[in-house]
Amino acid sequence: MEWINEAATSVTMAWSGERTVAVYAGGIRFYQPVHIGDLVEVTARLVRPFTPTTDEDRALHAHVARLRALRAEYEPMPLVAPRQATVKMTD
Repeated sequence: MEWINEAATSVTMAWSGERTVAVYAGGIRFYQPVHIGDLVEVTARLVRPFTPTTDEDRALHAHVARLRALRAEYEPMPLVAPRQATVKMTD
């Protein structure tokens, strides 16, 4: 179930461009029992396309658009200056 939560969180983070947490994951179907050593594939998607209908939806949509625009302009600065490589030549 943790993998399902991680997949849902990655979808919401990709959509919003922010750190998020998954609130709900539904439609889980296990077609067969999962055994130790089995390969498990987890996929996630947003169920409905986001079309702002309420004032709250419109505000969220505008906020996300502003964040995406700001992120496109942002170029992070390194926290620590890169070390200069020193090479000693010896004969």
